[in-house]
Amino acid sequence: MPPDSTKAPEQAIQARSLKSAQLERSRAGFDDALAFHRQGQLEQAECIYREILDIDPKHSDAIHLLGVIAYQVGQYQTSVTLFSQNRSPLN
Repeated sequence: MPPDSTKAPEQAIQARSLKSAQLERSRAGFDDALAFHRQGQLEQAECIYREILDIDPKHSDAIHLLGVIAYQVGQYQTSVTLFSQNRSPLN
């Protein structure tokens, strides 16, 4: 039985659609996290920043703001690690 050649393109489209939906949720989530952060609700903000990083591990704003939260709660080594992780090399 020959493989169904229409499944591969459909799966690729579904994967792109899912990724697009996840990125859109991460954008909306980032706004919520930033609002929590500004209100001093650090635990809620941290939780959302981490959810964003589950979707987009290179989300530089979420990484940076996790570093800020770590600094705010006295976890200085964690904040340095996060800030270092987010640094791009100078050319």
